[in-house]
Amino acid sequence: DVCSSDLEWAGTLAGLRDDAGKAARKDEELRLASTVIVASTFARGTLPTSVSQPVHVIPYGAPTPRVTRAECAPRGKLRVLYVGGLNQRKGISYLIRALGMVKTAVDVTLIGMKPERSCAPLEKALREFQWMPTLSHEGVLGEMARHDVLVLPSLFEGFGIPLVEAMSCDVPIIASNVTSLPEIAGDAALLVNPESVNEIAAAMKRIAEDAALRNSLIEKGRMQKQKFDWNSSAENLWQAIERTAKD
Repeated sequence: DVCSSDLEWAGTLAGLRDDAGKAARKDEELRLASTVIVASTFARGTLPTSVSQPVHVIPYGAPTPRVTRAECAPRGKLRVLYVGGLNQRKGISYLIRALGMVKTAVDVTLIGMKPERSCAPLEKALREFQWMPTLSHEGVLGEMARHDVLVLPSLFEGFGIPLVEAMSCDVPIIASNVTSLPEIAGDAALLVNPESVNEIAAAMKRIAEDAALRNSLIEKGRMQKQKFDWNSSAENLWQAIERTAKD
């Protein structure tokens, strides 16, 4: 087990170190706003009840893939991809522990920046798996296209852009069953309890062993991604701004 204690990951939660002034500034920004834009209905539900301004839910768009996935069947080991900050808000300790349970059957790529504070189990994992601290957007899509599954076990997400990127690249998804991720993924993902190492590991095994499941998730992803369009997002944003300016 590459993580001996969840307490070792506490330093990766930078938000726990925010001072009261930061929260006060955010409250003031909301108070001064004429309208509020959020990317998901979940995010709308996190706003304080004191917000009286119009709130518009305008999802982000899915990219147009720059690459074509050659096939959906794993060749040898299951190629597992994670994209996001390497911190505990993203459930990274649970993912790494789950990968430890199936490590002989997977090839793993982690794309994301390390937290400011050192974390010993994370450093160990980065030596064991392929790690890229940063990559261009085109590069991320290219990595998605050559992997068999994207895993995003976040504890909190306001949207989850990697999900729509993966769906655009015909990549099956394993995602958390909490916050915004079920809303964004729809039925195009295996949803797991992000704090259950066993569930995450079992989901990876299912993806590896069940071709019908992989193909089903890919097809559902093609349908789900149609809900996320940058042109529609831009048009809806402009309309919200116009309505606000007229009021």
